[in-house]
Amino acid sequence: MMRLEPAQLLYVARELDGHPLALEVIAPQLPISPAILNDKRHDIATDLIDPSRISTRGWRLLEVLSLVDGPLNGEDLSEVLDLDASDYSATVSEATEYALVHLGASGSLVLHPLLRDYFLRSYRKSANYKEQTNRLASLLYQRLNDLDPTEDRYVEALLSTVKVLGLAGRLDEARGLRQGLIGTLFQTGKELFQERRWAEALAYLEEAITGDEEVDLQARQLIMKSLASLERMSEARALGDALVAANPRSPSVLRDRGRVEQIDRKWAESISWYERAIPLRQNNAQLYADIAQVKIRMEDWDGAAAAAKTAIDKGGDTPFALSIYSQALEAQGEFHEAQTMMARAVKREPTNPRYRHRLGRIALQLGNRQLALQEFQHSVEIDPTFVDSWMSLASVHVDMGETESAEIALKRVRALPGAPSAVLFNVSAKLALASDDLHSAQASIDEALKSRRDAQNLALAVRVIVARGEAGLLPVGQARAQVRLLAKELMAMDELSMIVELSQRSPQYFD
Repeated sequence: MMRLEPAQLLYVARELDGHPLALEVIAPQLPISPAILNDKRHDIATDLIDPSRISTRGWRLLEVLSLVDGPLNGEDLSEVLDLDASDYSATVSEATEYALVHLGASGSLVLHPLLRDYFLRSYRKSANYKEQTNRLASLLYQRLNDLDPTEDRYVEALLSTVKVLGLAGRLDEARGLRQGLIGTLFQTGKELFQERRWAEALAYLEEAITGDEEVDLQARQLIMKSLASLERMSEARALGDALVAANPRSPSVLRDRGRVEQIDRKWAESISWYERAIPLRQNNAQLYADIAQVKIRMEDWDGAAAAAKTAIDKGGDTPFALSIYSQALEAQGEFHEAQTMMARAVKREPTNPRYRHRLGRIALQLGNRQLALQEFQHSVEIDPTFVDSWMSLASVHVDMGETESAEIALKRVRALPGAPSAVLFNVSAKLALASDDLHSAQASIDEALKSRRDAQNLALAVRVIVARGEAGLLPVGQARAQVRLLAKELMAMDELSMIVELSQRSPQYFD
C-alpha cells in the first residue's frame, strides 16, 4: 500500500464516518478516488457484516433504524419489533458490540451512517415492507405531535417523519409537514442566532434553504452573520459578497455585510458598508446608530456622539441609540447630559440590567454614591447573574466603608462565571486594603495587574504600596521607588489628573 499523506487519510476516515473496521477493509485499496470510494460504501458495509452472527431480531432492529434514522425511543422500537424489555436490551447490546449503532445526542439509537444504505436495501426486500413503513410513519407522526417545536429533537423528528410518510405513500401528509418545515427551521435558527448559539443556528438555517434566492435571502443573511460569529470569516465574506452582487440596492444586505466586518473588528470597512446603505433606506436612523457603535469601538467619541445624535434626531431614539449617545457623552465628560440620555433609555427599557448599570456608573462620575448603589441594586434584582453590577456594588460599598456589605457582594461575584479577573482582583484588593489586610491587598493587586495594566489597577497598586510603606511592611525608599515606576506608567497613559490626586494624598512618596 502506498504511504498516504495525513490529509488523504483524514478524508478517507471522514468518508467512512470514522468506522475503524471499515478503515481496515479499505486500507489495501488505497489510494482511491473520491468517486470510487463513494461507490464502494455499500461493498465495504457488506464486508463488515456477517449475517450469520447477527440475530433475527437484531437484523430487524437495524432495518428499522435505517429507515427512521434515530428519532424513536426504546419503548417505541420495542413496540414496533414486538420485543419485551429484556429482549430489546439484549438486541441493543448485540448491535452496539459490533459497532453497528450508537446512542445519539438526543438519547435515541442511531445506525452507523456507513451501514444505513445496506440495511435499507435489506428492509425494502422484506415481505411486509409497506405495512411496516406505514406503521412507522404513524408512530413517527404521533411522536412529532408530542414534541414542542423548540425542542432540540424536533427538527430531527420532523425530517424523519416527512421521509417515512413519503415512503409509505402518504404524500399529502408529507407535503403538509414539509410546507411548515422551512418556516419552523428558519424561526428556530433565528431564535438560536439571537441567543448567540451560532453553531446550532447555522445547522437549522442551512436546512431551511429552499433554493429560491428570494425566499432564502433572510436565512442566508443570518447564515453569513453566524459564520462571521464563528470566526469563519472567509466563508462569511464570500457569502456576503454574493448576496451584495445579487442584491446591490438592498440596505438590509449591505448593513449585514457591514456587520461581518464589524464582527472582525475591521472598523473602517464596516462603516463603509453602513454608509453605502444609508441612501437606500428611507428610515436610516438605525444605520447611524450602527456607525455610532463602531465609532465607540474606535474610541472616536466625537464621531460616536455625532452619529448617535443623528440617529436620535431622525426618530431613532431607541434605548440602544440613547445608550450609545450617553456613552459617548460620558467619555467627553458631559456627565449630566449623559445621565439624561441614559435615564431616557432606562425609562424606555426599565428591565434592562445593563442600562441600569450604566446609569449607576454615571451617578458615580457625578459623585452620587447612593443613586449609584440604587441603580446597581436594581440591576442585580433584574438579573441576579449580572456580574458587573455585583462588582460595582462591592466597590462602592468599600468606598463607603461598608466592608461587610462589600464582602457579601464580592462573594456573589466569585460564585458567578464570567467575572473579568482584572476587575475581580481590583475590587478584592480594595476590600483588603480597607480591611487593613495589606498582604492580601498586595497579592490581589498583583493578580489584577497580571490581567490588565490599566490606570485603575495602577492607581490602586500605588495606594497599596503607600499603605505598606506607612505600615512599615516596606522600606519607605523602596516604596517610593516602586511608586515612581507606576507613576511613569500612568503618565504614559496621559493620566496626569490621577497622578496629581495620588500625590496630594501621599506627597512624601512622590518627587
